[in-house]
Amino acid sequence: MLLTNIIFGQNGLVSYNTVPSYEGYTLFPSSDNVYLIDNCGKLIHEWNCNDNASLSTYLMEDGNLLFMSRLSTNNTFVGGGGGGGRLEIYDPFSNLQWQYDYYLANQYCAHHDVEPLPNGNILVISWLEIPIATAITEGRDPAMLGNRLWVEKIVEIQPVGSNGANIVWEWSVMDHLVQEYSSNRNNFGVVANNPQLLNFNAGSGAQDWIHFNGIDYNETFDQILLSSRHLSEIYVIDHSTTTAEAAGHTGGNFGKGGDFLYRYGNPQNYNRGTNANRVLFNQHDARWIENGNTTLGDISVFNNGVGRPSGSYSSADIIDLPISSSGTYVSIGASQAYPPSSPTMEYNLGPNGNTFFSGNQGGAQVLPNGNVLICNANSARYFEVDANDTQLFWEYDNPENGSTFKTNRYSPNYPGLQYFDLTPMGTIESPSSQVSNNCNVVYGCNISANFTGLPTVTSSLFPITLSGIPAGGTFSGTGVVFSAFNPSIAGPGTHEITYTYTDQDNCTATETKNIFVFSIIYNFVNYNLGIVSPKIGNLNTELNFIENGIYKVEVLSINGRVLHQEKVEINNFQLDNNLQLPVLNKGTYLIRIFNDKHQIVEKFVVGK
Repeated sequence: MLLTNIIFGQNGLVSYNTVPSYEGYTLFPSSDNVYLIDNCGKLIHEWNCNDNASLSTYLMEDGNLLFMSRLSTNNTFVGGGGGGGRLEIYDPFSNLQWQYDYYLANQYCAHHDVEPLPNGNILVISWLEIPIATAITEGRDPAMLGNRLWVEKIVEIQPVGSNGANIVWEWSVMDHLVQEYSSNRNNFGVVANNPQLLNFNAGSGAQDWIHFNGIDYNETFDQILLSSRHLSEIYVIDHSTTTAEAAGHTGGNFGKGGDFLYRYGNPQNYNRGTNANRVLFNQHDARWIENGNTTLGDISVFNNGVGRPSGSYSSADIIDLPISSSGTYVSIGASQAYPPSSPTMEYNLGPNGNTFFSGNQGGAQVLPNGNVLICNANSARYFEVDANDTQLFWEYDNPENGSTFKTNRYSPNYPGLQYFDLTPMGTIESPSSQVSNNCNVVYGCNISANFTGLPTVTSSLFPITLSGIPAGGTFSGTGVVFSAFNPSIAGPGTHEITYTYTDQDNCTATETKNIFVFSIIYNFVNYNLGIVSPKIGNLNTELNFIENGIYKVEVLSINGRVLHQEKVEINNFQLDNNLQLPVLNKGTYLIRIFNDKHQIVEKFVVGK
């Protein structure tokens, strides 16, 4: 529940339209700290991470903070931007729980982004240094080489203890190259005929040739999404492979090993287009759109717009993938580029009605209500735009300035938030933004409701008392009278009963359950059929029915165990003959006669 309306100011929280903005808590890195703020720009939690935490940060479902940290000394991978080398996890009390350096001088180094997986492992982007002689042997044009060459690999890390890890899966771009320079290599081929591979001579001659800057995971399809700044392209690969399959061209759920399942943004890289066909320009933060909110597309990306022909402005782009419900991608013709030819939606509305621009870094997150949270990195300004790109609902200016790699907003219901005291602690800026001072939000609409007392099936005609949790809510549905369900009012069939509870903050929760009511259309002559001798082996009945047809008969023990089953056919609406019984010991039993519409259960006793 939001208690303010539209407010404006400067530094810290700039503006907030409380009704259409998406409720939540925004996480962002800033120098050595990571902050979590509410929509009023008020500080909820702060992590002091000692090392530089200016790259990707994630609040995990267990309340721990995962981020990529920079090695402060002895890092041989410098000059590429986004250098990391160290992974860290902090608990909700800001205690360091795990630290691991994925770094070996002049060989490999984690950088930019990580992705926590549902199984507790972590996907990590890593530079892999290739000796110049090896690069030439593998078909790299010497004219595109300097003193060093870094390519990319992805590793899946399983944290162990406080500073250990197991590498449980790997993928390397070196296993998925094609080139037209050196004909005596196995990776020699026609680039345009192999869009599933990366042209070893695409792009520029920079030492950081590819520069992956983002990684995301799709659990439904078990696929990984990657973003390359220097090639202005995004890629999808299969994570279901083994490491051996990931190094080849077959295997995995989609049969292509570690080859690209899909790529997008710059078809020049595989010789199926020109610069006029390029749609991405040094982009960052490619991510799958979550929460089922794929009305406009499947992937969002912060398109930095560096060198964009129409002018240098940034945008948050939505891409509608040519993908099936099973996760397979469209097959393209011999000369076609991967569709679509342009994004489904391009968000470029910034503060004060202007466009915005960030030459590097940046983020875009499609929120569950369809709004888009944009991190304009270089200005450290974050804003939420509506789904139609016509107005801003929330704007925050990081008072510590600097550049912000990307932001993430978490719903009040996000599991990881339950570990924190969500009471605001003032603001990061001092003095506080006047807008924040005049702003109050009441989250806590993560309440739940439940109720007891309703069976799934009944043939009773009497009211059934219901009990709501928490107490004080209301019941609704056919046959509901105050806090009871009356089968005789509801009648035969399936009925939906709902309990609704609203707390003092006007937050509402509901719980719905179904009950099936059998109609009673026949009765035994006596409720208790009396004493039956086990030697007789049958039960004399006089049953009247209002509907002919086939009925099932079951004899059950008093605790419900089925002892005998048979079928009877009803003609002329009567069953006047005996029902055959198995040999039964002395005791009390139940007999149940039913079809898909009706049933009745009666009791009888077997005597000596």
